[in-house]
Amino acid sequence: MRPSEPRTSGFPWFARLETRVAATLALLVAGAMAVVFLVTTRVVSVQSRDRAAAELEVARGSFSNLVDERIAAAIGAAELVTQLPVFRAHLTDSQLAENRANVQAMADGYREQLHAQFAIVARPGGAWAADPGWPGAPAGAGSRLHGAIAAALAGSATGEIISQGDALFLTVSVPARFADEILGSLTLGYRLTNELAQQLARLAGCEVILISEGRVVATSLGSAPTDAVVLTAATTSPVTTLRPDLLRVSDRAYVTGVFPLGRPETGGDSGRLLLLSDWQPTQAFIDRLRSRFAWTGLVVLGLSLAGGLVFSRRISRPLKDIAVAASEIAAGNLQLVLPEDGTVESVAVARAFNGMSASLQVAHGKLVHDATHDPLTRLPNRALFMERLERAMIRRRRHPHYCFAVLFIDLDRFKHVNDSLGHSAGDELLILFAERLANAVRRDDAVARLTASADEHDASTLARFGGDEFVVLLDDIRDPIDAVRISERIQQVSAEAFGVAGEDVFATPSIGVAVASPAHHSAADLLRDADMAMYRAKQSGGGTFAVADAAMHEHAVNRLHLETELRHAIDRGEFRLRYQPIVSLGDRRVVGFEALVRWQHPERGLLCPVDFLAVADEVGLTPQIDEWVLREACRQGKEWIDANPDAKPPMLSVNLSPKCFAQASLVQQIADTLSTSGFPPSGLRLEITESTAIRDAERAKVVLAELRRMGVRVSIDDFGTGYSSLSYLQMFPVDVLKIDRSFVERLAPNTSESEIIQLILGLAKTLGLDVVAEGAETEAQVRYLEALGCGFGQGFFFDRPLEAADAWRRTGSVVQPEALRGRST
Repeated sequence: MRPSEPRTSGFPWFARLETRVAATLALLVAGAMAVVFLVTTRVVSVQSRDRAAAELEVARGSFSNLVDERIAAAIGAAELVTQLPVFRAHLTDSQLAENRANVQAMADGYREQLHAQFAIVARPGGAWAADPGWPGAPAGAGSRLHGAIAAALAGSATGEIISQGDALFLTVSVPARFADEILGSLTLGYRLTNELAQQLARLAGCEVILISEGRVVATSLGSAPTDAVVLTAATTSPVTTLRPDLLRVSDRAYVTGVFPLGRPETGGDSGRLLLLSDWQPTQAFIDRLRSRFAWTGLVVLGLSLAGGLVFSRRISRPLKDIAVAASEIAAGNLQLVLPEDGTVESVAVARAFNGMSASLQVAHGKLVHDATHDPLTRLPNRALFMERLERAMIRRRRHPHYCFAVLFIDLDRFKHVNDSLGHSAGDELLILFAERLANAVRRDDAVARLTASADEHDASTLARFGGDEFVVLLDDIRDPIDAVRISERIQQVSAEAFGVAGEDVFATPSIGVAVASPAHHSAADLLRDADMAMYRAKQSGGGTFAVADAAMHEHAVNRLHLETELRHAIDRGEFRLRYQPIVSLGDRRVVGFEALVRWQHPERGLLCPVDFLAVADEVGLTPQIDEWVLREACRQGKEWIDANPDAKPPMLSVNLSPKCFAQASLVQQIADTLSTSGFPPSGLRLEITESTAIRDAERAKVVLAELRRMGVRVSIDDFGTGYSSLSYLQMFPVDVLKIDRSFVERLAPNTSESEIIQLILGLAKTLGLDVVAEGAETEAQVRYLEALGCGFGQGFFFDRPLEAADAWRRTGSVVQPEALRGRST
């Protein structure tokens, strides 16, 4: 007989233990389900918006790539037009150029052929010669288009998006060249239309709206939205921003992103790019999730009355895993994969999360690949190469017998290909050379072939550093001679012509070889030696290779030490001036001096410019040295004047380096120096080389004119070694030509040097310029210069560079060269 059950009939039903336990469990399960439901839907919503934001960033990158591709294509088409003889003729032929109708018709024809909305032809001064299709007033473009045209006239092809009226245009400006002369520029404008927006929408999987001046100018939607909320969202949101709230357009909700259309470096606001990611699929998923959770909650509540805590824990565990997984993904763990098991709802959520994680992982992988690979050749870039080189250095520290080497490769005369055939041809040459380079290197050393798989790219040790520089890591070689053999193989495969732009182009590489040794403490040390060896190969004539050695390393250390001492020399006041007389050949009287800088080195004594100026120029110290020379020469000149105010002060010549002449503050700096020192401007003569003046002829003309108005005289130094063009001399307001010493040293009757000097003297006489011959060292040279009609001479035949006191005593005196022969600096 079983024990009798306790009597409970006397208690109300709600007071029974079973009822209270069941009710308590039901409330606990209901509360737990409510919390899980809220957390899960919140995580899904947040992650979905993050995913949409990531997709908008990808879409923005697609838009930038599409715009860059169109700019590149438009620049290429415009450059082809500017190379046509008929186009150049309209810019250079006076009859054609002065007839605006002819130029307008010519420009309009090319505009129609290139399917552009407008075309603008500008002359070197910036004036518009033609503007067919331009929607604004003549020459009425904004500063951005004028800036692009000015850049083209300066020699740079540019492309960007500009706003004109109620439209946006993709514009490109390219220079029209003939040899090194810029004849003008051609600007093409293509209107951004719905077609571009629809093309981007297909690529990115989102809607695209282009907005300018508070108006929709292009859209991928069926018709341009006129809702005020769209324009408000685009024009009031900061640039760049992703709106956290949902934007409703035509009864549909979107996650939106607002981005600038123009490039950040160009400045200004060319309009805005509004990207719309449809929220409807995500909202439908959330609604389905809510519905399923509601039904599941009812079932759980019913079963909890009978099953209790066991069943509730079983239900809550996978939901807890999902919440934890969502947090991991939000923290950046994109490798996490949720198991697709459990209830139907858990599987659905796991699949959604896994899909989202996979999508983000693909996007992240692409960003990482783009950050570590060269976009042109698809080879690893500097960052990835240095990482693998560091790993090789670590392996060598662990295994001293492990051997590897680095090849630093640079194409000879690559700039010539770019200048003659265009940058697109240069890019094609780089791709072809990369293919040959990959084939020339052993597969176990570098397998980065352009057709290789992704895994092979990850294992590659062939990289492009930028420009025409390539680097190869020869990993685990048996003997250093292997690096030499591979260098020879690279030379062999590069000997054949490259087919570039329909032309046969020969481009030989200069290769620097550096084999890892105990002297290399870091990857940077090994790469530095390879780079130095490459430069030594270039200095040997190019098309060869050189191997780094201890002597080269010692040279680099000495060079670095010299750079450090140079910087200290400026602060410590170790520079000195010497004054070399300039003599009138007619009466042999000293009429002026050239101020020459010397370095009073604390250990090596007095150093000439040849010992340090090249290094100073490479490290950017020549402007500071030039400024000191100018200041000290003017101070000394004023001191001479004060010492003998009745005597005629000598002319002081001061050299200006190209970097100093290129400074925007040059004219003001010279004016301040003259004002501070009190030295008269008429007593100062500034010397610049031909190449310095020609490098930026328009600026040089302005600067030299300002110096002339100030009273300062200008001399063209080393004349005869550069352009030596009558047209350039007529352009520049100069006073003196200095014949380069290389002509004077080899001067003799009936020689080419004699004929060149005669031509220079005739040119100077025509233009009313004085002529100074440098490097006169013998009496025969001086007499022959005098017979040719040269007015002034300078060189060791007359005197060596003097200290200030000795120079002042020789001012105006007659030089006695017989007593000065055999002197040296």
